[in-house]
Amino acid sequence: MCGISGVLFRHPSEPLRVEDERQRHRGPDDAGQYRDPFGRAQLHFRRLAIIDLSCAGHQPMSNEDGKVWVVFNGEIYNFRELRTELERKGHAFRSRTDSEVLVHLWEEDGRRMVDRLNGMFAFCIWDERTGEAFLARDHAGIKPLYIVDTGDALFFASEPKTLLASQVVGSEIDPIALRQYLTFLWVPGERTMWRDIRKLPEGGWLSWRGGQRESGRWWDWDQSIQDDMPPDEWARSVRATLLETVGRQLVADVPLGALLSGGLDSSAIVGAMRALHPDRSIRAYSANVEGDAQDGFIDDLPFARRVAARLHLDMVEERLRPSIAALLPRLIWHTDEPLADPAIVASFLLCQRAREHGTIVLLSGQGADELYYGYRSHRAMRVAQSFSGVPSPLVRAASALAQLAAGVTGVSARAMPRRALKMLRFLGDAPAQRILQLADWGSTDLRDELLAPHVARIPASDVYGDYLSLFDRSRGRTDEDRWSYVLFKTFMPALNLTYGDRTSMAVSVELRVPFLDRALVEQAGRIPAHVKHFKGEQKWVLAQAAADWLPPEVRTRAKTGFGAPIRRWLSTDLRTEMRDTLLGDQFLARGLFQRAGVARMLDDLVTGRRDVAYIVWALFTFELWARTFVDRDGAAPATVAA
Repeated sequence: MCGISGVLFRHPSEPLRVEDERQRHRGPDDAGQYRDPFGRAQLHFRRLAIIDLSCAGHQPMSNEDGKVWVVFNGEIYNFRELRTELERKGHAFRSRTDSEVLVHLWEEDGRRMVDRLNGMFAFCIWDERTGEAFLARDHAGIKPLYIVDTGDALFFASEPKTLLASQVVGSEIDPIALRQYLTFLWVPGERTMWRDIRKLPEGGWLSWRGGQRESGRWWDWDQSIQDDMPPDEWARSVRATLLETVGRQLVADVPLGALLSGGLDSSAIVGAMRALHPDRSIRAYSANVEGDAQDGFIDDLPFARRVAARLHLDMVEERLRPSIAALLPRLIWHTDEPLADPAIVASFLLCQRAREHGTIVLLSGQGADELYYGYRSHRAMRVAQSFSGVPSPLVRAASALAQLAAGVTGVSARAMPRRALKMLRFLGDAPAQRILQLADWGSTDLRDELLAPHVARIPASDVYGDYLSLFDRSRGRTDEDRWSYVLFKTFMPALNLTYGDRTSMAVSVELRVPFLDRALVEQAGRIPAHVKHFKGEQKWVLAQAAADWLPPEVRTRAKTGFGAPIRRWLSTDLRTEMRDTLLGDQFLARGLFQRAGVARMLDDLVTGRRDVAYIVWALFTFELWARTFVDRDGAAPATVAA
């Protein structure tokens, strides 16, 4: 796991200074650079040594004659098979790394090389012979890659803060991205909060040759359902594939462990680890997050302890009582993009504890909910289909009455009423509107109150368009299938995988996600929806696959998420700072928000008239982000060195 950056010039140019020091945390073990002899490209690299810790793993790395170069972030899990094949064809290797496979695979297959890869990656190949640069990102978007096209050159980097330091891109905010952020709590698709910085999409590639740019997608999630297997056989097949996948991802020359929440997903991963290595010491890191009923918390730690006891794991418990006011600016700098999910706090602190213990690689359970339909939103899709015979005006009338009663009594600020009200609204909507409601964390009325007119007027098609087009593009049979396709392309890469990458790399830890191995992802696309929730049990096929490894109460647990007590933080630790910030001159002078709407929202937070906690958190996070990335061009706050 590493940090990469570079410049591709439209015309031969003198070398540019690239500020790679901002990515040092991604690779503290080594650094390197390459400059094309004809002034057409330069590549920069920061290394976190995972496989072949010797200097032979130095990057940028070339082929035998020094004509093809690569900078690569990630892991190629099938590199051994590819290496054997390439050696048979006469290619000579100087290291034991997976990185070196890429330059030789390029020589053999060119752009088609990505079709052969199973891994998590973002890389740039530079071919001196043809003057072509080829950039690619893994199928699921596990590893990040950001680009800026200035007209004279194309810049790329693992993190936007490196691009900002180059002084080639401004810090202007994209108003569409801002509107999306206050809708979803993150920015989906290729946009970022900066007007001029874009993401290379998951499963995407980009070619640059003589200033001519081509791009496309090399992979998509195929949901061609396979009906000829009974549920029990599917469970056995998932188990076998999970064992193969975890086995591939245990390859490392540094200490390796796992994150363990006590839920099904992470527990299945450590269960597979133990099944593969009955006698190995396995260290698992678990969080004790203090919450309360207002935030809908369920204590995960007792379940994690039961899993650890059953599998004989070396369990490390991290009691999370962070000084959130001091920690938040540091986390926002590391995440680069504003992410209004407080789960980043627990993720960062667990990775930090692992690094302190000398654990450099962690396996995570991310991705299972998208593959096996584990979110409440999947259940909502199924419930909506069962209510298809109830007249929608009747459901909408019941919803309106419930909303009115909730506003009068203030119960909407509590977890269970919140979810019940959301479900009533959902059932009353037309099918197309349900997609938007599942993704929306606020309401159009609230955003219109908060946002300045030029942002509030942005058409809904610009905000939601990707979601609706992805839903239509999916080849899934059911609405549940199609919704999971949308999640796989939006929520997962834009939020979950982004914060997983940033919070782990912030402390120089590699986070691996076995559920997103191509073998498991492509297999999951073939499993019918009714098998995934067989007998009414969410993620039944995965629970059955892991049944022999786990306590029964863990196999059947409801989804709880990786949360944090934001309502308590906003009403105690951050109350004064948050209110002063969001009603302060610096925030309002940006010209993006209306003071009256913000003040009304903050009053609602106190009275509970509307449940606005996540939107308040989003605005507060945005302003702290803007003070670093707009006002200071991404310069690190003092807390980063703490």
